[in-house]
Amino acid sequence: MKPILKQNNKHFLRLDRGDEVLETLKNYCEENNIQTGEFRAIGSTDDCTLAYYDAQKKDYIGHHFTGQHELINLLGNISKLDNKILVHAHAVISGKDMIAKSGHAKQMKIYITCELILETMDGEIRREFNEKENIALIK
Repeated sequence: MKPILKQNNKHFLRLDRGDEVLETLKNYCEENNIQTGEFRAIGSTDDCTLAYYDAQKKDYIGHHFTGQHELINLLGNISKLDNKILVHAHAVISGKDMIAKSGHAKQMKIYITCELILETMDGEIRREFNEKENIALIK
């Protein structure tokens, strides 16, 4: 994927129908040697899984959504876990009923398009697996 526009540390990216957002963004970061950043996006999805982290169970509870939904907002960051790029994102989607659904974005395929702005940073933010909480936390 090539950026539509790149200025200094900002990359304006367009994803197309069928692209998996988190995977595509991870690949873009690897290909462009991006270690750390933050991103935001809008668009549409017809296949996504959003999750809620249940602190009592120390696990994510996922909900899968199919059919056309607006991607109202996707926010996240880029960090490293075990020397690999980790894309951490939360999303808000809405269907015909105009009721918002939100949570941790586990996977998301694009329906028509997605407009994503990635802002990179110098340096590296690392995560480490926290056994007590059963999640990877920034260290």
